[in-house]
Amino acid sequence: MTMTIDIQFFALAKELAGTEQMTIPLPESGQVGDLRRALGEAVPALIPILPHLLFALGDSCVDDATSLYPGARVVTFPPVSGG
Repeated sequence: MTMTIDIQFFALAKELAGTEQMTIPLPESGQVGDLRRALGEAVPALIPILPHLLFALGDSCVDDATSLYPGARVVTFPPVSGG
């Protein structure tokens, strides 16, 4: 079975994806790492920055081992720096 994950892009990720948001299907046992790989397949322009993208679920940044759930809304953005 599959589930759908809603993704919202910011900054360079948004520019490369050519959209502000999209929906990606994943297996029901999908994790953020699976989402990262699926994004590379769905939007090849993201491949150069995929290893560096940060993912957030709710109010928290999450790592590749974080399990996702049907209808999850994930935000992704490149690392930021400031001074």
